Amino acid sequence: MKLVYGEDPWVQHVDNRITYFFNMEKSMFASGNINEKLRISKFDCKGEIVVDLFAGIGYFTLPYLVHANADLVYACEWNPAAVQGLKLGLQHNKVDDRCVVLEGDNRIHCPANVADRVNLGLIPQCTSFYHVACRALKDCGGIFHIHSNITVSGPNAQYMDERQLESMQPKIVCKLKQSHATKLSSAMSIAKEIEHELSIVKKYSYVVTINDIVKVKNYAPHISHCVVDLKITLAQ
Repeated sequence: MKLVYGEDPWVQHVDNRITYFFNMEKSMFASGNINEKLRISKFDCKGEIVVDLFAGIGYFTLPYLVHANADLVYACEWNPAAVQGLKLGLQHNKVDDRCVVLEGDNRIHCPANVADRVNLGLIPQCTSFYHVACRALKDCGGIFHIHSNITVSGPNAQYMDERQLESMQPKIVCKLKQSHATKLSSAMSIAKEIEHELSIVKKYSYVVTINDIVKVKNYAPHISHCVVDLKITLAQ
């Protein structure tokens, strides 16, 4: 996008009583993520440390701080323009004292063993960063919110039969009594990959529980942008 009238490409946008800042020529504002931002705003993160692996201008970082009351957020972002917008948003919303901005590649800069909760807000998928999230998680476990595009219908939709699902237990647990079959299959696959990464990165054994699968928005025909909520606990 290019500014054709005026001199200042910086935009202020108020969303759910949070003011965001972004340079319209160098970064984006993802208005379609409003449902997830509202959901995060209802979390109770008091006493928690959150790692946001793909902070952008603060789409999720700011709701964690302003409304969910996280004690501290590590916000990872490698787009310099987005980092500038994030810092403006933190200062304007008066939460900059509770956020550590880590500019650059999160695979290099993200701290280890600090997080009670990790937000992985990259689509279409963020598989390549699962090891970063697992390394950031405290050894005692915590919560992952993993964004993914899921094919929910059509010829490319994937399903797991009951035998495949049962074979993942007891390390993978699903608390959902009812869910769309393709969403559940994708969530189980994600949970299995996370359990595998944990076995490599951590020295302990864990149980990965699927707490929820939340639709954020329609992404394309037959494809939904979803968030898979996983609870990571030490195995008994």
